Amino acid sequence: MYLSLIDAVSKIVKTYGVDILSDPKFWHILSDSYSFGNEYALKEIFKSCLATGYISKLVAIKGNSKKTKAEITHIVDSENKINPCNEKEYSGVLYSVAIAIGSCNKKDYSDFTNRNNPQPSPFLKNQYLS
Repeated sequence: MYLSLIDAVSKIVKTYGVDILSDPKFWHILSDSYSFGNEYALKEIFKSCLATGYISKLVAIKGNSKKTKAEITHIVDSENKINPCNEKEYSGVLYSVAIAIGSCNKKDYSDFTNRNNPQPSPFLKNQYLS
């Protein structure tokens, strides 16, 4: 679901340019693309990110991957304190924009979503295999 949102936002930005993110038409184009499927919470969180200016913040630091990732982490962590069950939705929305504007890539998004599930080191994996 989140990958289709990422693809839709990327396609819209590629077609209309980054300025579309601050244009009210963006919401209509995105909604018409059926990018949310039956995920109503995701749709509402995206709308909220537009209204609160989170997306504008990401656009303002466009191209700076380190600052963008730090800003996304800050926003997701802040929102998680208020609404602990929407971390996936906030990160999906914010990374969809960050990827679309070229500040991040899908690996960054994957790394973020797996941040609380550390993988064992290759040394430990090999130790158990012998």
